This record gives sequence, C-alpha cells and structure tokens, in this order.
Amino acid sequence: MLILVNELSRMIRNWIRIEADKVGVIATYRSILMMLSFQDGLTQLDIAKNIHMAPPTISLTLQKMEASKLVRREEDSEDKRQVRIYITDEGRKLDQEMRKIIQKMESIALVNVSAQEQKVVEEILEKTICNLLSSGEFDEENS
Repeated sequence: MLILVNELSRMIRNWIRIEADKVGVIATYRSILMMLSFQDGLTQLDIAKNIHMAPPTISLTLQKMEASKLVRREEDSEDKRQVRIYITDEGRKLDQEMRKIIQKMESIALVNVSAQEQKVVEEILEKTICNLLSSGEFDEENS
C-alpha cells in the first residue's frame, strides 16, 4: 500500500510543479504562501519549522518573495526583536491560483471515488501517520 501512496505523492508533486511553473510559482513559494494565507504574521523561524527548511534558506527565499511583492516584513509591535511576515494582495492572488490548480487536480483524481471512499482513505492515511509518529522512529521535525 505504501508504494502506491509514494507513487501517488510523486504524481501529485510533479503535476502541481508543472502547473505552478505555468503561473510562475516555485515550490518553496507555494508552501510559504499557503501557510501565510492560513496564518498570516508568522516569524521566519515559524515558517522554517513548519516547512522543514533551514532558516538561512527561508531568509533568502523571503528576500526574493519580498522583492517580488508577494510578502512584506513588519517589526512585531510587542517584541521589537521579532519580524513578522505577511502575505500581500499579490501573494494572495498567486495562492488562489495554486488553490485552483489543486482543486482541478483533485477533481480529476477523485472522479470515480465516492465521498464515503474518500473518507475511508483519509482515515487510513491519518491513522498511518499517527502510527508512524507514535512509534518513536519519526517525529514532526524529521518526517
């Protein structure tokens, strides 16, 4: 079963990458934009931890995204040592484009899969992830 999950994951990643390239969104940007669209105002360290990338890599990526007007940095009003990252309107537009791409892919992938079947697969995948995390062999940081 896990071989199939891996193959599906590979197919999804490749399809999304190809479609995202068409609208000019690179992989690292996608993750950051999606994260900020759900929880705006994260710190650089929060972002690095959530997408499992080194802080220097995130720093460079955020500089490029800021230059492209996709995000903006603001000093934290309560802790002047912290800088918070916010998604801009332009960043939201790209995030919405990515959501459309993902929705299209999902509708193609699930065309003959009932809602009940989707729920069962989702439950199995969630249990599988929990099993791996509770085994002690994996954690959120290195999974």
